[in-house]
Amino acid sequence: MTAHLLIVCVFQLALAWIVAPAPALAQEFKMTEEQFNSWLTNGRENPKDRLQAQLQVELSLVDLSCELEPKQKEKLTLAAERDIARFEDQVGQIREEVVGKTLDQNKIGEVYQRIQPLNQQLQNGFFGPTSLFAKVLPRALTAAQQETIAQLKSEQYHRRYEAILRLYVVGLEKSLPMTEAQRQGLLRILIESTRPPSAFGQYDWYYTASQVSQVPQDIFEPLFDKAQLEVIQQARQQGEGWIDWVENQGITPVEE
Repeated sequence: MTAHLLIVCVFQLALAWIVAPAPALAQEFKMTEEQFNSWLTNGRENPKDRLQAQLQVELSLVDLSCELEPKQKEKLTLAAERDIARFEDQVGQIREEVVGKTLDQNKIGEVYQRIQPLNQQLQNGFFGPTSLFAKVLPRALTAAQQETIAQLKSEQYHRRYEAILRLYVVGLEKSLPMTEAQRQGLLRILIESTRPPSAFGQYDWYYTASQVSQVPQDIFEPLFDKAQLEVIQQARQQGEGWIDWVENQGITPVEE
């Protein structure tokens, strides 16, 4: 075999090796307890420990506000524990199916979709309006206690929403430099023209952006110049894209 022919053969073999399709690698993933909890809680904490901590916070807030009697606290604790037990049943069913198992990509996607509603329940306030705890609370309190709690919750809720609006304004200022008067004026417009969400959580920014998008552009005109108004318009258009998505997460404006 001549040197030239040998070189040609070697080149052909190398080319065949390069262009030959690589064997398909199965993308598999072993679901550990730690990974399952991470998807469920956005961290490594045990979901039961997290719920018990939330319960103690809720009870402490109510107790500090209106000095619960032992029987009242017992009734609220029982309702909350039923909420937790129902949640643990849902989590336990999924955990039993997947933890310790090796899953392909399709199965991983299915599991993630099943866990997400439970994750949102944790993030958006576990003892929210739909919980048994929230439904039992007014029946466990006296009329005077109910009035006190309602007033305090309303104040806390609006303070928290105002803090979120302030963060939104700070973020907007990166592309929209403002004077102090403009900053305070914008915050006042947002407080007066938007409504707080039905639940706070990881989607606060998206909800706020969607609310800002529904404030008419002409309300901002007395406060900003032409160039600034263009930035406001861009922010409003961006927020429009989040309206349906936020609603699909179950987050809606609070009726006041």
